[in-house]
Amino acid sequence: MRNSNEVDRVKMRVMSQVAEALYNGDFSELDRIPIKIRPKNGSFSRCCIYKDRAVLKYRVMAALGYATEDETDELKPLKEYAQEIE
Repeated sequence: MRNSNEVDRVKMRVMSQVAEALYNGDFSELDRIPIKIRPKNGSFSRCCIYKDRAVLKYRVMAALGYATEDETDELKPLKEYAQEIE
């Protein structure tokens, strides 16, 4: 079982980075959040780094007000979701 403090830290980091990107109007930065939080040579908490990044992508989508069921195209960049709410 993962440490709940680590889970809370990741949630807060995602929320703060989303807020910063939206405040600055730099929507392209949203797509980099999963990579920043789980860099290539860093540690991961699930089976692989790609699963971690996918979960982080869904957390960014949730921070933007979308449900995971709203994703119709896995290749759609997060910045396009942000542009839709503008």
